[in-house]
Amino acid sequence: MTKDLPSIKNNNVVSLQNWNIKNANTKHLFLSAVRFDGDVSNWTITNPSSFYALFSSCYNFKGTGLSSWIVSSPNQIQYSMYRMFFNCYELGNGVDINISDVREGGTIDYSWCEDSRGLFEKCARLGMGADFIME
Repeated sequence: MTKDLPSIKNNNVVSLQNWNIKNANTKHLFLSAVRFDGDVSNWTITNPSSFYALFSSCYNFKGTGLSSWIVSSPNQIQYSMYRMFFNCYELGNGVDINISDVREGGTIDYSWCEDSRGLFEKCARLGMGADFIME
């Protein structure tokens, strides 16, 4: 699979939109990518096992596209969101984010999330100049 991935050299931009992820562990996927601020629109994540520190220490990540994520666990697999956005200093700064539960009209099913400790810890600019909604 990696042979088909685009090269990220000389500051080329790689599209991170429209990902379809099934039965995967995304633990540490973007961990400490300090300059990362990609558009992660239209991700569909089915039966995740972990989002542990997925964007942790992505200081510049504003969260563009998070509102369009669809997360579900039809197989009723428990998953962790522990420190998913830990230390994302710019998260929600000037970017509207709505990551509400499906039971509240959102697109993320939190029914099987077993750990959300530190989810937004050290996200100092969350909701600055923009709406942040998590119902």
